[in-house]
Amino acid sequence: MELVQLNSRGNDVVNLKQLLKKWGYQIDLTDTFDGGTDQTVRNFQRDNGLTVDGKVGNNTWRVLQDDNARRAYLTQKAQTEAAKMETVRMGSTGLTVFRLQQYLSRWGYKIGNDGKFGSETDTIVRQFQQSHGLQVDGQVGRNTWGVLLNDYARQASQTASAGSATTSTGGATASAGMVNTAKLTEADIQRCAAMLDVEVAAIKAVKYVESGGRSGYLSSGRPVIRFEGHWFWKFLETDRHWNPQNFVKGNEDILYRYDKNQTQHKGGEGEYVRLEKAQAIYEEGALKSASWGLFQIMGFNYVECGCASVKEFVARMRASEGEQLMLFGKFLKKKGLDKFLRAHNWAEFARHYNGERYADNKYDTKLRDAYNSYKKA
Repeated sequence: MELVQLNSRGNDVVNLKQLLKKWGYQIDLTDTFDGGTDQTVRNFQRDNGLTVDGKVGNNTWRVLQDDNARRAYLTQKAQTEAAKMETVRMGSTGLTVFRLQQYLSRWGYKIGNDGKFGSETDTIVRQFQQSHGLQVDGQVGRNTWGVLLNDYARQASQTASAGSATTSTGGATASAGMVNTAKLTEADIQRCAAMLDVEVAAIKAVKYVESGGRSGYLSSGRPVIRFEGHWFWKFLETDRHWNPQNFVKGNEDILYRYDKNQTQHKGGEGEYVRLEKAQAIYEEGALKSASWGLFQIMGFNYVECGCASVKEFVARMRASEGEQLMLFGKFLKKKGLDKFLRAHNWAEFARHYNGERYADNKYDTKLRDAYNSYKKA
């Protein structure tokens, strides 16, 4: 791309404006770099820590075209805005409901904008929550707002569903299953390796051993999880001071004192059936009792991952594989495990990350072999 600035004209200016629009900035799509464009470019540069001069050179073009940077910016922006939004539900009325209906329309749902949260809005909200791995309760709180307001997630969803069949239920049009397209990139891995001051091959080795080369998402677009009923038992006791035994009947598959009945694990989407069942009893404890994403980090480690709450942790797990990797990196740094990767001390890393019985499944050997393979590549 050429350097463009005030009074420039042509296709590069149009491309610039299209990119700024994808980043969420309001701008016309003419081929003229006018005063309004100059101010928008300066806002973009300020928001992204660039030199604020209104000139679009190599550095500004690079960030504009960085899909991972755009994802992180729009995800953080959505989370900040979501924290300010009022929770609405069936029976609510007013401006917030009107805004909810507007955003659902942007996502492609056919819905009237009357500011009244009636049965139609409730049905569509539940469909939206189901499609995006949220708790299906019809309440639009911080988590649901966080996805609704995320322009990156909306753009990815619409790109993934473009040209695909849609299904209509109760007047709402929704894609036949959103697939999360924000996959891990080489840039993500390099950024994490730089943050930890470890080799890229070491990060790739842990990813390979933890994920087995699989995606961090199910075909539905929801993060891979594994729900642990013995942890849920513990959190009912420690967080709520409830007697878990009072909840066991009918919940034997999600609530047990010891990690002894591995047959309760269903795998895949079946784990979400178990998670949602637990959420109906105690939502926060349920989210903390599952391991999430590519690196299967337990939800109760949200603080070590740099999150203010387990719900923020889950929202970031849903955002992209790149976010899953950064959470993993922050967890390693907080726990001091990065030093074992720098020293290639696979046994100690395995002991602290995989548990005392790491040798049973040759976790350290697998790490060493994977590292050597990536190092040679």
